[in-house]
Amino acid sequence: MNNEITGFKNFYDHMIDQLDTKSSWLEVGAWLGNSITYAANESKKKNKHFNFTVVDQWKKYDELANFFSIEEWNNDLPYQTFLENIKSYDNINYRRGISWEVAESFNDNSFDFIFIDGAHDYDSVYKDIRAYWPKVKLGGWFAGDDFRKGDFPGLEKAVREWSEEIFGSRKAVQRFGRCWMIRK
Repeated sequence: MNNEITGFKNFYDHMIDQLDTKSSWLEVGAWLGNSITYAANESKKKNKHFNFTVVDQWKKYDELANFFSIEEWNNDLPYQTFLENIKSYDNINYRRGISWEVAESFNDNSFDFIFIDGAHDYDSVYKDIRAYWPKVKLGGWFAGDDFRKGDFPGLEKAVREWSEEIFGSRKAVQRFGRCWMIRK
């Protein structure tokens, strides 16, 4: 199994079990498509017919700079790899752009599950959380990755501040392994 998805495989399995048979799933930060294809495969095994949407820029930024050479970035290799990885899935849609700007194209209350895993700096995480929270249906789930103490301090700070702002407590979000989650 790909190490990239091993860390939140259990979380995705848990969320697939939590969601109804015909749920809508949005992932912010698709990278190469490994996690979304994992979710598509596992949901299919469980006879669930999810509709998946992913949002990503597929552009070089500090966290991802060393994964590809400058030439590969210039040739759009991450995006081309993503397209290759999802080509056999008719239930995975994608939108390319700055995640919090793309959020404006979705209706409020339109997704059963939204997973935030884009850029991990404070500003990006905070913008993503604020932009996508309204898109979660009542009773739906909102979550994100890499919520490990000390690994991404800006990410944890953004999640905690948003939690306090919306729910009156910095600890309203639950931890599940390395992920954070809350039900709307």
